[in-house]
Amino acid sequence: SSSSTTTRTRTTAKAKADAKEKAGKRAVRFVTNRMCPFAQKTWIALEMGDVPYDLVEISLYGAGGKPDWFWKLNPKGEVPVIESPSGEVVADSEATLDYIAEKLAPAIAPADARERKAAEAWRAVVNGRLRPVGKRVVCGGERAEGLHAVLDEMEGVLVG
Repeated sequence: SSSSTTTRTRTTAKAKADAKEKAGKRAVRFVTNRMCPFAQKTWIALEMGDVPYDLVEISLYGAGGKPDWFWKLNPKGEVPVIESPSGEVVADSEATLDYIAEKLAPAIAPADARERKAAEAWRAVVNGRLRPVGKRVVCGGERAEGLHAVLDEMEGVLVG
């Protein structure tokens, strides 16, 4: 089989108490590949928001390919995908971040307009600048200097 399911476990005392409190809540299904940086953003948001989830890992490449059930869940064939207990499916890392902040863990959403603007600026630099240049560097089509320039720009967004 090209997929596996892992239920996240918590080990801290606080987490055990939280688990008791959430015993009646059903988990989100999180379909991912651990090596995908886009999916890792969603994973971090689920963890930060303390959202219960069942992790289902699929292979992105290889002889078996992606399983048929996954293509039905997301015809684009991309991870991450989250499926709510009610069956609502959200694909694409940016969409999953928004969904988690709006519906599953509002505490991780920006608190005010200033924070929202900063978060939007950060996401714009990551998606519009870092992602494309990073891919070109990794694939060998661009030198690392371009990546360093984008990282400097990102530092400017953080510092303000």
